[in-house]
Amino acid sequence: MADYSFEENFTPEHHDNLIKGEYEACQFHQIDWSESDLKEYKFIDCSFEECNLSNTLLQKTSFQDCKFNKCKLLGIRFEDCNPFNFSIHIHNSNLDHSSFYQVKLSNSQFFNTSMQGVELTEADLSNSKISECNLLDAQFENTNLQNCDLSRSRDLELDPEINQLKGAIFSEDQLIGLLRKYGIRIQ
Repeated sequence: MADYSFEENFTPEHHDNLIKGEYEACQFHQIDWSESDLKEYKFIDCSFEECNLSNTLLQKTSFQDCKFNKCKLLGIRFEDCNPFNFSIHIHNSNLDHSSFYQVKLSNSQFFNTSMQGVELTEADLSNSKISECNLLDAQFENTNLQNCDLSRSRDLELDPEINQLKGAIFSEDQLIGLLRKYGIRIQ
């Protein structure tokens, strides 16, 4: 496999041939990278379908406009990625216990994804959409949620006083999670 791949499709039989390099407009199907070292790989406009990247090392890895669908992304430290043009969209996946500490995620999309215990402290989620996601125990502290649409997600709990919420969209069901720290009972 060369250092640069363009518009190629990769399936499990290619797994052993995937080397560090730049992948542009490529599609990855059912690749198991769990606990692998993907340091300094570069993915541009790539899609990942039914892949497992759980506990993968991503130091200086680039994800530029990448899409993940039906993927396992457990325990990933996205803050280790290259921040240049970092852009991801995650659908129908499991992102539990991953970390986006101080990651710029503006305009990102998360749809029908389990995000339990996800670290979002000091992340920038402005203008993003987090829809139909499970946010149980997700950590929001000094998080920029301006104009972020969270209205269709569940198990949301965050402190409005320590997060930027101007223009954020919430549903009535989420009011309990926004007011819990005040000890208010809502009936």
